[in-house]
Amino acid sequence: MREIMRVMRRICLLAEIDRADEASRVAVAVLDPLISAYREAHGAESLPDERLREIQSHEQERASNAAALGEMLFPLLAEHIDGLRPTSGRAGHTHPGPEGPAEGPRRRPAASPEIADLLDGILAQEGSRPPSRPRRARPKPSPTPSP
Repeated sequence: MREIMRVMRRICLLAEIDRADEASRVAVAVLDPLISAYREAHGAESLPDERLREIQSHEQERASNAAALGEMLFPLLAEHIDGLRPTSGRAGHTHPGPEGPAEGPRRRPAASPEIADLLDGILAQEGSRPPSRPRRARPKPSPTPSP
């Protein structure tokens, strides 16, 4: 059953990102045989069409949420990766960008959410598993004891 849900999720995600032809091919080549094999092994009524529609509806919602999350995270990740890139091809020489010479790597905004926290929150909302860890609070510096 888990494999059927995984393949259905993949199909829904492909459809969500405008790859409907590929989603159709996966449905015919992978999902249909999985459903047939499951029904043969567990009985014809073990996986009714109504249950398949429920699974598909749930996976469509998950795919939609995943696509929305990707749209939010991509700019953050791109900015973070861009800040990690070296600014020159040779030591001591910087390549000017459209706005002029580079001023060093970009810093991540202090208020940006942690990616792991975002993913944990989404998984917790879906009820697919409890959060793996509590949300992290930024540690406050502790005063150093004076001698």
